[in-house]
Amino acid sequence: MTQAAHQIPDWQDTPPEDNPLPHNLDAEKALLGAVLVNNRAYEAVEEILVPEDFSVQEHAQVFAACRTLIEKGQRADPITLKRFFENENSLTDVGGPAYLTDLAASAVTVINAREYGRIVRDTALQRDLILFGQNLASEVRAADLETTSDQLLEQAERGLTDLGARVSGDIPDQTRQLNALQTHLEARWAGTEPPGMMTGIWALDRILNGLKRQALVIIAGRPSMGKTVLALNIADRDKESDKGHAIFFSLEQSAEEINKRRIATRANVDHDILERAEMPDDETRQKIYAAQQDMRTAPITIDDTATTLAQIRSRSRRLKRKHGKLRCIVIDYLQLIDGTRTRANDGRVQEITMITRGLKLLAKELDCPVIALSQLSRQVENREPPRPQMSDLRESGSIEQDADVIILLYRPEYYLERQKPQPKPKESDQGFMDRCADHDAMLAKMRHKAECIVDKMRGGRTGTAHIAFYGARMRFADRIKDQQEELGQ
Repeated sequence: MTQAAHQIPDWQDTPPEDNPLPHNLDAEKALLGAVLVNNRAYEAVEEILVPEDFSVQEHAQVFAACRTLIEKGQRADPITLKRFFENENSLTDVGGPAYLTDLAASAVTVINAREYGRIVRDTALQRDLILFGQNLASEVRAADLETTSDQLLEQAERGLTDLGARVSGDIPDQTRQLNALQTHLEARWAGTEPPGMMTGIWALDRILNGLKRQALVIIAGRPSMGKTVLALNIADRDKESDKGHAIFFSLEQSAEEINKRRIATRANVDHDILERAEMPDDETRQKIYAAQQDMRTAPITIDDTATTLAQIRSRSRRLKRKHGKLRCIVIDYLQLIDGTRTRANDGRVQEITMITRGLKLLAKELDCPVIALSQLSRQVENREPPRPQMSDLRESGSIEQDADVIILLYRPEYYLERQKPQPKPKESDQGFMDRCADHDAMLAKMRHKAECIVDKMRGGRTGTAHIAFYGARMRFADRIKDQQEELGQ
């Protein structure tokens, strides 16, 4: 084939100034303005953009500075960026304070930020493809006789694969996955790595082998069963084996009330002492002060202001960036999350479906267990005994499907206390007294007893953990006698 017969694209021989590379300055300015006005816009594009995607150096520097400030938990706006670039001695490189203010004036809404981000990314990929083609053409022309066509094709394919990864993400590498699994198993067998995040309750951990990373865990029960107490006991632990930060999203109770419960648990004092008007004794006060001091440095955040899945997701990501690793995320409780209805006729079941799937994806993304508390329907109390079942979950379809672990709480003591015998017609006094004595004996037998019914365990076994509940001190614990019997002691 002659050189004349092989047509070379016109742009290869066109001077750059006459045929500029693709770019969209309006989209870049609008996106940067949105980030400067509302930093939530950054979260819409953080996964698809890097500073090098911007066509001019000034915009790349501004985006990189915004990323640095936001990932440190700081605000990025024209004022903070001015100070940032002054510290870097590069304020003039980005056009000075006037240009930063001009960018903020170019803002679009956060809703449109991701679309503008796609435009910026797409034009960046177009530039990369053109430059890749130009470089490839130059290398092919300059190739010596020892370079085969297969080698040139392999080089071209490798370059295109790298560009494609920008769009679709890297294809998982099976060898790397299996090597990671082998390392994980060997560490577990050697005892240097726990199988999952331990709950601190031996009977429950014996069934679960800890809560696995990326698992969606549902703790469900009727009111007053102790769901919040159990979740808080699991999250608010300072054990060396449970490294990482915990987040407790309380949609029902205030942070003050949650922290009172933490104090009762840590100080081992009755919760109602913290509600009384009178001063506790010196010993109790010292326990409370010591618990408060420990709580100041405890690796847990209590958030009582997040109400939507988007807020929970955004704040969890920020805390992950801040602390490096999350131990667990707790949501109290699932049915109180405000869902986003995509259509006007969507019902609550569709919302719960979106929420549970969103929580499962969050667990995978942040590589930690997400523990969501859930209410059970009243039908539990229509059976005798009122022991819960998985079908009692409200809007249960998506919850049962998406959850990796479902734990149902049952405290027979709670129901017995509300089933005090009442005199029957024509019943003798002695008969009524005998029934009252039987009831009191049964109540004494059930005092502090609780059941954690593991009704679903993806990839594991189910079972019931018989444990103790000390409501006054906001604590679940093992029943030592039962534990010793199981261990043969």
